[in-house]
Amino acid sequence: MSNTNILFFNMFFNSGTIITNVRNLVLYFYDRDYTRVKNVFQFGTEMGQIFWYVFYPTRIYIQTTLDRGGTFQ
Repeated sequence: MSNTNILFFNMFFNSGTIITNVRNLVLYFYDRDYTRVKNVFQFGTEMGQIFWYVFYPTRIYIQTTLDRGGTFQ
């Protein structure tokens, strides 16, 4: 959290996944037939994924993977 550039990059890079997770949480309360979240455990897992996508240093992970010869497709 000390480096706000990481937060901004993650919010942009992972925005599609974060929006999907938020949608799943909202649908949990409105119509459970249209979401993968069916119980409290899965609800917590969705919240954990949002936390992970926002705070994990994705840019560093990508750069480290590329430096070691990995690829992203």
